[in-house]
Amino acid sequence: RRKELLLALLDEHADGFDRNVEELGRMVDHLRQVGIRGFIAEHTNDEDFTYRYGHPPTTLRRGAHPTSENDATPDTRSDEQETRGGTE
Repeated sequence: RRKELLLALLDEHADGFDRNVEELGRMVDHLRQVGIRGFIAEHTNDEDFTYRYGHPPTTLRRGAHPTSENDATPDTRSDEQETRGGTE
């Protein structure tokens, strides 16, 4: 009887669990592609989050923060996202 109950619970909840795991996997894959700065920039619709210190290296004021080629995170949004205006 116990096994029958466990199988019933599994049948009832397995599909929802599998869907949630798939969605989580898509989110993690996207995060890997764009990085944390790109992910935050997409969800806030604010491109400043893609740069260290919140500014593109060319707009930093003298003495604000040291700049380097690593200050900018590459924009990895697809062309489709660009033409749609940004985020999903």
